[in-house]
Amino acid sequence: MGSSQGNLTSEEIKESHSTEEKNSKKNTKKEKNEDSGEENNEQSDSESEKNEEGEKSEEDKPGSKSDEENSSQVKSSSNKENSKKKFTDFSKDEENEEKKSKRKSSKNSKSSSESSESKKEKEKESEKEKEKEEKSESEKELKKNLPTYTDALPGEIPEERRVSNPTKLPFHYNCCQTIENAHKKEITTLAYILRRNEIATGSVDETIKIWKINTEKNKMSLNKELKGHTDSIICIKDFPKLNCFCSTSADNSLKLWNCSSLKCVKTLEFHTKCVLTCCYNPIGSQEIFSGGEDCLICIWTTTKKELKNYEKRMVLKGHKKRISSLAYADDYEYLISGSDDKTIRIWEMKDLDDIQCIKEIIDLLSEIDYLLYLDNRLLASCEDGVISFIKMNKKKRCRSIKFSNSAVYSFNIFHKHKYLLVGSKDGKARIWKIGTNKREVLKGHTKAITGVTDFEEDFVITGSLDCSLKLWKKE
Repeated sequence: MGSSQGNLTSEEIKESHSTEEKNSKKNTKKEKNEDSGEENNEQSDSESEKNEEGEKSEEDKPGSKSDEENSSQVKSSSNKENSKKKFTDFSKDEENEEKKSKRKSSKNSKSSSESSESKKEKEKESEKEKEKEEKSESEKELKKNLPTYTDALPGEIPEERRVSNPTKLPFHYNCCQTIENAHKKEITTLAYILRRNEIATGSVDETIKIWKINTEKNKMSLNKELKGHTDSIICIKDFPKLNCFCSTSADNSLKLWNCSSLKCVKTLEFHTKCVLTCCYNPIGSQEIFSGGEDCLICIWTTTKKELKNYEKRMVLKGHKKRISSLAYADDYEYLISGSDDKTIRIWEMKDLDDIQCIKEIIDLLSEIDYLLYLDNRLLASCEDGVISFIKMNKKKRCRSIKFSNSAVYSFNIFHKHKYLLVGSKDGKARIWKIGTNKREVLKGHTKAITGVTDFEEDFVITGSLDCSLKLWKKE
């Protein structure tokens, strides 16, 4: 190559310089084309072909072979590089497509799973909405059929005899004695014991206390304290035909106390939870009934008519929540049970081998707290402060009275069945002359009144969760 250059003319040298410049330009163009995509590579290939044609026209000139060899080498290298680039680009495209397909498949799977879950959730929501609509419709139907309660005071009397403002009783009661801390803890129940003409109180302190009342001195004093239960006393009921009174407790038992000796004669155990209430059948076989937080009514009987021989005979089921109160309609031989499930059940007791619930009263709007039966009338107090009157011959609620917005925990009928004495959660006792607008409110307790009773018509005794007893005298 060096010897051929020494024999070149000036024109040939110029031409060689021009060809070198062209080749350098070609290389720069090729580098640019390598950086660009496949389209620029095609353009560079076309330009190189044109240059080759121009060089073929100068074949006779010396030095053209070396240029052809250089261009062929550059072409081959560029083609190899382009083929590599194309292959790498193709492989990258394939990888990208695979990734995209994977992403799409994952997205589709996720969307399908999410769609299935969303469908399930929507189905559940639709079912819940349907259930709510059905419940609301059933409640609306019930409310349409249910008679509404009368308004708050003075809605205590029938509509045809209603007076705008309640008037006072022809007499009133004054508190003549207050025994603070009559029990160490809250007083939960109070009862009048007929055979002893005394008052019995029960407390959270697990004791029962017997109180004497001196009507001449207008004073009440403690006679005896009874122990035996291992938990709070919940209820005390007098069973005068059996010459005993019964106490129920949170220790899941009942105890029968002899009125003469004031000793516990028998302990009745079956309930699995707190025993809240009791009553008895004063005629016939003289069964004892108990109800509690286990939603069961237990019937206790005796063959020899002795207190120590009472045993469990059977259990009645039906209420969905705890049994809060029991009463016995002796003239119909019905056992009546009230519950926190807002229902009252009437059980026919003529045949102890086939006891059935013959009526369920469901038109009460609140939990039942206390039941009292007297002369074809059942009185039921509820947690919403309403007392309902139910005629037993019709087994139907005839009217309702609302004394206040607080619950009624205890009540009693006295003064020849003409007056109703009520103890409420608001710490007030109320006396109402039945069938009139006359009433009186006894104020003094600071907590709920849990027990009320009359004594020889001229006195009223109230017990409260404030641990105190009050003696009220009519004036």
